[in-house]
Amino acid sequence: MEASVELLSDGAQFKKSNYIEARADLLQSSLVHRDKQKQQISVHRIVQDAILATMHVTKKRLMFDQVVRILWANWPSAMPKPSKKPELPQPKSTGGRLHVGRWPVCAAIYPHVLRIHQLWPAILDPSEATRLHFAKLLNEAAWYQKERGRTKDFDGFFETALSICEFSTHPDRDSLLADIYFCLGAIAMDASDFDTSRVHKERSLDLVSKICEELGTV
Repeated sequence: MEASVELLSDGAQFKKSNYIEARADLLQSSLVHRDKQKQQISVHRIVQDAILATMHVTKKRLMFDQVVRILWANWPSAMPKPSKKPELPQPKSTGGRLHVGRWPVCAAIYPHVLRIHQLWPAILDPSEATRLHFAKLLNEAAWYQKERGRTKDFDGFFETALSICEFSTHPDRDSLLADIYFCLGAIAMDASDFDTSRVHKERSLDLVSKICEELGTV
Protein backbone atom coordinates (compact mmCIF):
# COMPACT_ATOMS: atom_id res chain seq x y z
CA MET A 1 0.00 0.00 0.00
CA GLU A 2 2.88 2.35 0.77
CA ALA A 3 4.12 2.05 -2.82
CA SER A 4 0.67 2.90 -4.15
CA VAL A 5 0.49 5.97 -1.95
CA GLU A 6 3.91 7.16 -3.09
CA LEU A 7 2.95 6.77 -6.73
CA LEU A 8 -0.53 8.24 -6.67
CA SER A 9 -0.67 10.84 -3.93
CA ASP A 10 0.82 13.72 -5.99
CA GLY A 11 1.95 15.24 -2.73
CA ALA A 12 -1.58 15.39 -1.32
CA GLN A 13 -2.24 14.22 2.22
CA PHE A 14 -3.07 10.53 2.25
CA LYS A 15 -6.10 9.28 4.19
CA LYS A 16 -6.39 5.55 4.70
CA SER A 17 -10.18 5.79 4.95
CA ASN A 18 -10.37 7.35 1.49
CA TYR A 19 -8.12 4.64 0.11
CA ILE A 20 -10.23 1.84 1.60
CA GLU A 21 -13.44 3.41 0.33
CA ALA A 22 -12.11 3.80 -3.19
CA ARG A 23 -10.67 0.29 -3.12
CA ALA A 24 -14.01 -1.19 -2.08
CA ASP A 25 -15.72 0.42 -5.07
CA LEU A 26 -13.06 -0.83 -7.46
CA LEU A 27 -13.12 -4.38 -6.11
CA GLN A 28 -16.77 -4.70 -7.08
CA SER A 29 -15.67 -4.75 -10.71
CA SER A 30 -13.69 -7.53 -12.37
CA LEU A 31 -10.99 -5.09 -13.43
CA VAL A 32 -9.33 -4.94 -10.01
CA HIS A 33 -8.40 -7.96 -7.91
CA ARG A 34 -7.22 -8.13 -4.31
CA ASP A 35 -5.10 -10.91 -2.83
CA LYS A 36 -5.57 -10.57 0.92
CA GLN A 37 -2.99 -13.23 1.74
CA LYS A 38 -0.23 -11.53 -0.24
CA GLN A 39 -1.61 -8.04 0.50
CA GLN A 40 -1.58 -7.19 -3.18
CA ILE A 41 -3.93 -5.46 -5.59
CA SER A 42 -3.69 -6.15 -9.30
CA VAL A 43 -5.21 -3.98 -12.01
CA HIS A 44 -6.44 -5.44 -15.29
CA ARG A 45 -4.21 -4.70 -18.27
CA ILE A 46 -7.08 -2.95 -20.06
CA VAL A 47 -7.30 -0.43 -17.22
CA GLN A 48 -3.53 0.02 -17.19
CA ASP A 49 -3.43 0.67 -20.93
CA ALA A 50 -6.35 3.11 -20.74
CA ILE A 51 -4.67 5.10 -17.98
CA LEU A 52 -1.33 5.18 -19.77
CA ALA A 53 -2.96 6.27 -23.02
CA THR A 54 -4.45 9.36 -21.38
CA MET A 55 -1.58 10.19 -19.04
CA HIS A 56 0.45 13.32 -19.75
CA VAL A 57 4.02 12.61 -20.85
CA THR A 58 5.44 14.42 -17.82
CA LYS A 59 3.31 12.40 -15.42
CA LYS A 60 4.19 9.20 -17.25
CA ARG A 61 7.88 10.00 -16.97
CA LEU A 62 7.54 10.72 -13.24
CA MET A 63 5.58 7.52 -12.63
CA PHE A 64 8.14 5.46 -14.53
CA ASP A 65 10.97 6.91 -12.46
CA GLN A 66 9.15 6.18 -9.20
CA VAL A 67 8.32 2.62 -10.22
CA VAL A 68 11.96 1.95 -11.14
CA ARG A 69 13.10 3.33 -7.79
CA ILE A 70 10.60 1.26 -5.83
CA LEU A 71 11.49 -1.96 -7.65
CA TRP A 72 15.22 -1.28 -7.32
CA ALA A 73 14.95 -0.51 -3.62
CA ASN A 74 13.37 -3.93 -3.02
CA TRP A 75 15.57 -5.97 -5.37
CA PRO A 76 18.15 -8.16 -3.58
CA SER A 77 21.16 -7.50 -5.79
CA ALA A 78 23.43 -10.26 -7.04
CA MET A 79 26.19 -7.83 -7.97
CA PRO A 80 29.03 -7.18 -5.52
CA LYS A 81 29.39 -3.83 -3.84
CA PRO A 82 30.99 -1.49 -6.42
CA SER A 83 34.56 -0.27 -5.98
CA LYS A 84 33.41 3.31 -6.42
CA LYS A 85 30.65 4.63 -4.18
CA PRO A 86 27.64 5.05 -6.47
CA GLU A 87 25.59 8.22 -6.73
CA LEU A 88 22.36 6.33 -7.32
CA PRO A 89 20.57 4.69 -4.37
CA GLN A 90 21.62 1.15 -3.56
CA PRO A 91 19.29 -1.87 -3.74
CA LYS A 92 17.92 -3.83 -0.80
CA SER A 93 21.13 -5.85 -0.50
CA THR A 94 24.28 -6.58 -2.51
CA GLY A 95 26.63 -9.48 -3.16
CA GLY A 96 23.91 -12.14 -3.40
CA ARG A 97 25.17 -13.83 -6.55
CA LEU A 98 23.97 -17.47 -6.68
CA HIS A 99 22.25 -17.05 -3.31
CA VAL A 100 19.00 -18.94 -3.85
CA GLY A 101 17.38 -17.38 -0.80
CA ARG A 102 16.78 -14.19 -2.77
CA TRP A 103 15.03 -15.93 -5.67
CA PRO A 104 11.46 -15.70 -4.32
CA VAL A 105 11.77 -11.92 -4.02
CA CYS A 106 13.27 -11.68 -7.50
CA ALA A 107 10.50 -13.88 -8.90
CA ALA A 108 7.85 -11.59 -7.41
CA ILE A 109 9.45 -8.42 -8.80
CA TYR A 110 10.47 -9.78 -12.22
CA PRO A 111 7.03 -9.48 -13.91
CA HIS A 112 6.98 -5.79 -13.01
CA VAL A 113 10.44 -5.31 -14.52
CA LEU A 114 9.22 -7.05 -17.67
CA ARG A 115 6.20 -4.76 -17.83
CA ILE A 116 8.14 -1.51 -17.47
CA HIS A 117 10.62 -2.79 -20.05
CA GLN A 118 7.69 -3.06 -22.45
CA LEU A 119 6.75 0.54 -21.60
CA TRP A 120 10.29 1.90 -21.91
CA PRO A 121 10.04 2.99 -25.59
CA ALA A 122 7.06 5.20 -24.70
CA ILE A 123 8.92 7.11 -21.96
CA LEU A 124 10.06 10.38 -23.51
CA ASP A 125 13.19 12.18 -22.30
CA PRO A 126 13.78 10.34 -19.01
CA SER A 127 16.47 11.81 -16.79
CA GLU A 128 20.02 10.47 -16.91
CA ALA A 129 19.54 9.05 -13.42
CA THR A 130 16.33 7.26 -14.41
CA ARG A 131 18.01 5.78 -17.47
CA LEU A 132 20.91 4.32 -15.53
CA HIS A 133 18.71 3.23 -12.63
CA PHE A 134 16.58 1.32 -15.11
CA ALA A 135 19.64 -0.21 -16.78
CA LYS A 136 20.88 -1.44 -13.40
CA LEU A 137 17.54 -3.06 -12.69
CA LEU A 138 17.51 -4.74 -16.11
CA ASN A 139 21.01 -6.15 -15.60
CA GLU A 140 20.03 -7.59 -12.23
CA ALA A 141 16.82 -9.10 -13.60
CA ALA A 142 18.65 -10.67 -16.54
CA TRP A 143 21.28 -12.17 -14.24
CA TYR A 144 18.51 -13.63 -12.08
CA GLN A 145 17.17 -15.38 -15.19
CA LYS A 146 20.67 -16.71 -15.84
CA GLU A 147 20.85 -18.12 -12.32
CA ARG A 148 17.54 -19.89 -12.84
CA GLY A 149 18.70 -21.33 -16.16
CA ARG A 150 16.15 -19.33 -18.15
CA THR A 151 18.46 -17.92 -20.77
CA LYS A 152 16.33 -17.43 -23.88
CA ASP A 153 17.36 -13.92 -24.94
CA PHE A 154 16.88 -12.66 -21.35
CA ASP A 155 13.81 -10.76 -22.58
CA GLY A 156 16.13 -8.26 -24.27
CA PHE A 157 17.22 -6.80 -20.92
CA PHE A 158 20.97 -6.89 -21.58
CA GLU A 159 20.55 -5.24 -24.98
CA THR A 160 18.49 -2.40 -23.53
CA ALA A 161 20.89 -1.91 -20.62
CA LEU A 162 23.86 -1.73 -23.00
CA SER A 163 22.09 0.72 -25.31
CA ILE A 164 21.36 2.98 -22.34
CA CYS A 165 24.98 2.86 -21.20
CA GLU A 166 26.25 3.59 -24.70
CA PHE A 167 25.03 7.19 -24.54
CA SER A 168 25.13 7.70 -20.77
CA THR A 169 27.36 10.26 -19.08
CA HIS A 170 26.28 9.34 -15.56
CA PRO A 171 29.12 8.85 -13.03
CA ASP A 172 27.86 5.32 -12.25
CA ARG A 173 28.00 4.24 -15.89
CA ASP A 174 31.39 2.49 -15.90
CA SER A 175 30.60 0.46 -12.78
CA LEU A 176 27.37 -0.75 -14.35
CA LEU A 177 29.06 -1.56 -17.65
CA ALA A 178 31.67 -3.60 -15.79
CA ASP A 179 28.87 -5.61 -14.19
CA ILE A 180 27.06 -6.10 -17.50
CA TYR A 181 30.18 -7.33 -19.27
CA PHE A 182 30.99 -9.65 -16.37
CA CYS A 183 27.50 -11.15 -16.62
CA LEU A 184 27.75 -11.56 -20.39
CA GLY A 185 31.17 -13.16 -19.98
CA ALA A 186 29.84 -15.66 -17.46
CA ILE A 187 26.89 -16.50 -19.70
CA ALA A 188 29.17 -17.04 -22.70
CA MET A 189 31.38 -19.27 -20.55
CA ASP A 190 28.38 -21.41 -19.62
CA ALA A 191 27.66 -21.79 -23.33
CA SER A 192 31.29 -22.85 -23.97
CA ASP A 193 31.81 -19.74 -26.11
CA PHE A 194 35.22 -19.05 -24.64
CA ASP A 195 36.33 -16.40 -27.12
CA THR A 196 33.26 -14.25 -26.48
CA SER A 197 33.58 -14.85 -22.76
CA ARG A 198 37.17 -13.61 -22.80
CA VAL A 199 36.22 -10.45 -24.72
CA HIS A 200 33.47 -9.56 -22.26
CA LYS A 201 35.55 -10.32 -19.19
CA GLU A 202 38.47 -8.27 -20.51
CA ARG A 203 36.12 -5.34 -21.06
CA SER A 204 34.84 -5.73 -17.51
CA LEU A 205 38.36 -5.87 -16.09
CA ASP A 206 39.44 -2.82 -18.11
CA LEU A 207 36.55 -0.80 -16.70
CA VAL A 208 37.28 -1.90 -13.13
CA SER A 209 40.96 -1.01 -13.61
CA LYS A 210 39.97 2.41 -14.95
CA ILE A 211 37.76 3.05 -11.92
CA CYS A 212 40.50 1.97 -9.52
CA GLU A 213 43.03 4.23 -11.24
CA GLU A 214 40.67 7.18 -10.93
CA LEU A 215 40.24 6.40 -7.23
CA GLY A 216 43.99 5.97 -6.77
CA THR A 217 43.58 2.46 -5.38
CA VAL A 218 45.75 0.66 -7.95
